[in-house]
Amino acid sequence: MTSESQSQLSTGPVDTGSTTAKPAYDTNKYEELVEGSAKILFPKSKVFYNPVQQYNRDLSSLAIRAFSELLVEEKQAKKRNKQPQSNRPNKKQIDQATESTTTTTTTTTSGTNTTTTSNTAEKTGEKESETTEQSSEANNTSTSGTEEQVEESSSSPSQEPFLNILEALSATGLRAIRYGKEIPLAQTVIANDLSKAAVDAIQVNVDYNDIAGKVIPNEADAVNYMANNKSKFHVVDLDPYGTASPFIDTALNAIKDDGLMLITCTDLGVLAGNGYPEKCFALYGGTNLWGDATHESALRLVLNMIANTAAKYKKYIEPQLCLSIDFYVRLFIRVKTSPINVKLLASQTMITYNCSVRNLG
Repeated sequence: MTSESQSQLSTGPVDTGSTTAKPAYDTNKYEELVEGSAKILFPKSKVFYNPVQQYNRDLSSLAIRAFSELLVEEKQAKKRNKQPQSNRPNKKQIDQATESTTTTTTTTTSGTNTTTTSNTAEKTGEKESETTEQSSEANNTSTSGTEEQVEESSSSPSQEPFLNILEALSATGLRAIRYGKEIPLAQTVIANDLSKAAVDAIQVNVDYNDIAGKVIPNEADAVNYMANNKSKFHVVDLDPYGTASPFIDTALNAIKDDGLMLITCTDLGVLAGNGYPEKCFALYGGTNLWGDATHESALRLVLNMIANTAAKYKKYIEPQLCLSIDFYVRLFIRVKTSPINVKLLASQTMITYNCSVRNLG
């Protein structure tokens, strides 16, 4: 599922049968690769491309698309909660109507008049209850009608793209282009890379896929760009070569409140092994324990590192999906601002000890 066989490599002529003519490129200098909805050209042996992580890219595209739809549903739910209440009678009004009916029944003195007044009160109470039920039904009907209209509008395909995505370490731009083509609610995708050759390759691929304007190549240091960029992103994707630890601080400040952060760490030799305990402690604030759960421990070390970093900025994290795959870990985390939840970090963190000597009994 993550091998090169899933990618279709070809050095033949470029297909220009689409309505929009694509620029012609020398096939002796470029290779064409088809992955998902994207077709990219990359210079041979000049730009880094990892076919093993195609599953990573497939999963990331699906996760961001689901996240964008979830954001729309959450916004619409907030709008429904802010709508004014209907004019249906509240509990106080119902209690007052009941008290007035009881008073009318018990204020008569003659037996004959009591029967008459009681009958009249019962009829009046029945009329009032009928009127109350009718008004309540009408209000419920209008409320349900409003909710149906909101639900219909939420399910309608007229939702404008709004999602701003940052791929901080883009390389060939394949992932960013797939986001732009496969996520309907994506408005802009920044494909950033430090290498000028990589940014040039991204621009070639953006033009080749006819997606200019949505996917924007950018040449900058990822840490500096996230720290100095004034606009924040709904999604920040970090997929470095090795650890993502140096990028976490600025990524947390570049993401919108309640945004989605995607993190990849490819240094499982450090995270899930015991060969480099000092380096693991320096990068992640802990050391893995040898045993059956080393890969789970690796995920928890990364989560703890991100949670501790987020706490410095009054933010906390909600892990959505955490995976250990092949030689890397991939985490999908929502980042939210809440000083109260930050105070719970200590109670959610523990130190685990493992005895290397077994069967002492």
